[in-house]
Amino acid sequence: MKHKTNQTLILISIGLITIGAVLIITALNTPRVYSENDVVTAPTATTETTVSYPLNINTATVEELMTIKEIGEIKAKSIVAYRNKIGSYKSLDQLCDISGINENILSKIEPYLTV
Repeated sequence: MKHKTNQTLILISIGLITIGAVLIITALNTPRVYSENDVVTAPTATTETTVSYPLNINTATVEELMTIKEIGEIKAKSIVAYRNKIGSYKSLDQLCDISGINENILSKIEPYLTV
């Protein structure tokens, strides 16, 4: 009986090791999903653009908005998309209508923006 118990434990151990190996291999082969706050450097042929603050949120481009520390690509695109939807911003407070921008974020980006 003891021999059968040892065999069972060995089989369970082998199974767990196999599952662990599959999970590790899967994790290593899964592409990385970047969030808006990740910094990714890619070689590009861009020209330097000078941005002066405050930026007018009714005319700023995605690229210009992304120069503000708290605004990544996703938020910048959301700001422009919402502007296109509503026509134009009347107040900076309207930025809080955008998912991902709350009063805390607004207080950090407000000095860099104007209407």
